[in-house]
Amino acid sequence: MGNVGIRVLVVDDTAAYRKLVKEALCGMRGVEQGVSAPSGPLALARLEKDPYDLVFLDLDMPQMSGLDTLAEIRRRFPLVGVLLFGEMHAGTAALIVQALELGALDFIPKPEPAHFAEGRARFAADLLKWFMAFRERPGGRRRRLASASRRQLSMTLPKDGVRSRLALLVIGASTGGPQALSQILPRLPGDLPVPVVIAQHMPPAVAGAFARRLAETCLLEVREARTGEILVPGLLLLAPGGRNLRIRKHGDRLEAQVDELGAQQDLRPSVNVLFQSAAEAVQGPVLSLILTGMGDDGLDGIRALRVFGGYSLVQDLGSSIVFGMPQSVVEAGLADEILTLAELPSRITTLLRVRGAYFPC
Repeated sequence: MGNVGIRVLVVDDTAAYRKLVKEALCGMRGVEQGVSAPSGPLALARLEKDPYDLVFLDLDMPQMSGLDTLAEIRRRFPLVGVLLFGEMHAGTAALIVQALELGALDFIPKPEPAHFAEGRARFAADLLKWFMAFRERPGGRRRRLASASRRQLSMTLPKDGVRSRLALLVIGASTGGPQALSQILPRLPGDLPVPVVIAQHMPPAVAGAFARRLAETCLLEVREARTGEILVPGLLLLAPGGRNLRIRKHGDRLEAQVDELGAQQDLRPSVNVLFQSAAEAVQGPVLSLILTGMGDDGLDGIRALRVFGGYSLVQDLGSSIVFGMPQSVVEAGLADEILTLAELPSRITTLLRVRGAYFPC
């Protein structure tokens, strides 16, 4: 976006929260203008009249809900980024999953009234983090990088053999991941010859709802991972929100191990933790996929998988909401293929059907 500031629209029916967000924006470098609207219809009218880059949108509003407003923004203004915030209560998790599938950048909980002072600082810090991620969305240099690094889909597969068999598919994602996963996973066949294990950065209250949503739309059997669960072909395990998921060897099988909750919940479930544990447990080729997300979580895990002949796919710049995680793998020279979101399901299926290892049941 060069030197042009980012135009921000704040949408909330409560004046106190509009003020809170605008005060947080005042401390953010790169904000050109912070304008507010008290309802969804007025927000849409503002977007029709003036160009905005980023919308901070309350999930729970009268007249027109945040979810309905988000759907209209995605339909009419697809280039506008939307970050949701709201109160966590019964039923919120399912709404958040729907919002993330529609393309919201993320969801930030509002400060609880009983702990407003402490929550206010954390809320402002979260807003700053996601604003920085939006400001660093990929531009020309990274677009050229992704284009130059792309591998042809017709590339020759390694000769099949015991050591070239792919034993597992592991996936890592963060910002934009739920939307990407919701487009990829339902298009995978239910008879994949290997298990699928996913680490998606997600809070505890949301991950369970997301797993249930995937179970409704996927041909694979989908569950939120539990310690001791055996990995079998056709099973998809999603790491619980806020907790790390590891894969460990148990006899001639692989099983899941979920960490207990800890004090530090940032970047949990960790993609690096999942991928590194897969490398140690399998000690053979694993197919990995890095999807849209901030930062470089997963890069060290990819390095560990490569030691044992791992094969890595990454989502391309054009279809990523945030290119940070895929970009880190590309820049390190560790991406075997860079694919669009639309290309990934068929490519995954082809690789696993040609090179997938059938597990003993």
